[in-house]
Amino acid sequence: LPPDVVTLDLGPSGRVLWTSTASNLCPHQGGASTYYPSVTEYSLPIELPVVTRAQLTVVARLSWCVDKVTYSTSGSISDKEYVFKYNPFVTAVGGDTWRELQLLARFPRNHPNILAPDAFVVEELTGLGVIGFTMPWVPTPTLDSQWSFKLSWLRQLITLVDQLHFRYGVHHQDIRARNVFVHPDNPEEILLFDFNFAETVDALNPARDDIKAVIALVYSLITRDPAFTEKPYFLPAFDEKPILAGAPESWIKHPRVELDPGVTVPLIYAELTEWVRQRRDPNNPSTHRRPGPAAIRKPPLPTPPSDIVTRDEFGYEINLIDGSTHAEERIRFGRPVLNWRRPPASKLDPTRRMLATGRYVD
Repeated sequence: LPPDVVTLDLGPSGRVLWTSTASNLCPHQGGASTYYPSVTEYSLPIELPVVTRAQLTVVARLSWCVDKVTYSTSGSISDKEYVFKYNPFVTAVGGDTWRELQLLARFPRNHPNILAPDAFVVEELTGLGVIGFTMPWVPTPTLDSQWSFKLSWLRQLITLVDQLHFRYGVHHQDIRARNVFVHPDNPEEILLFDFNFAETVDALNPARDDIKAVIALVYSLITRDPAFTEKPYFLPAFDEKPILAGAPESWIKHPRVELDPGVTVPLIYAELTEWVRQRRDPNNPSTHRRPGPAAIRKPPLPTPPSDIVTRDEFGYEINLIDGSTHAEERIRFGRPVLNWRRPPASKLDPTRRMLATGRYVD
């Protein structure tokens, strides 16, 4: 590629579909143009209120495509805080928002370890559908920011993983300490968050194995091994065998990590490895059964309607509404484009109120 290319789009085969040298079209600034299914197309089994992006005030940028927000409706601003999750770039291609909402809406609303979605978020522009959703903000820390480890957390986590797999037929596929919260109502309990990689059993990614993820989570929290704590670890490259093959004494607890009275590393190691043994045993029918009647069956992502169909320089058809095209093409044809460009987090003015649209109110 030429050295001045700042943005490119790849097809499923890896073929370059589109390039641009325009820095203002970098995807991180909202260059992708995607199809957003409507509230009606979501057809969730639960009823969710609908808020617009302009009704969300940004309190903080938490991480990639995750903001802490408050609602402002009827001229008043609520003090209650929420998490706004969105994905500007792969709504149509990967269906992250669609997949996560369809799964979360099908868990019991009162599930003790899984938060339910709070509201659809739509754009104020006519003709654009659901661009994200909100969930209650959890004020308690995630496990990666804790210097304690409770045996009850391990027991709840492995019970929850078994329940997800065997009752609901869902694999989380991103179990990490940063996605597990201490429950705000009971420090002995946990909440599992961030289901945007989750899938049903018919669409799993073997590289994102939940059992392996639990092993990595527990080992890293007990030992604070620098291989896990100094930078995010890559789960597909994580080898569980050397960690489980040694005696429990090989798990050297970090001196700052606190365990409950009477709880030892060998006890944690024993409970974890026994669960792993049962789950890995091919002859154990109880851990290799198919999900039951409560299994979640999420609907497929709707097919984007034909908007404007054109052709690229190679002669391939491009539907300008789907996620493999870019904003400049839709603008050229006079079609609506959702503007995701917002001030970078490093340049936010904390003295001013900014909406999720990127616009300051004053």
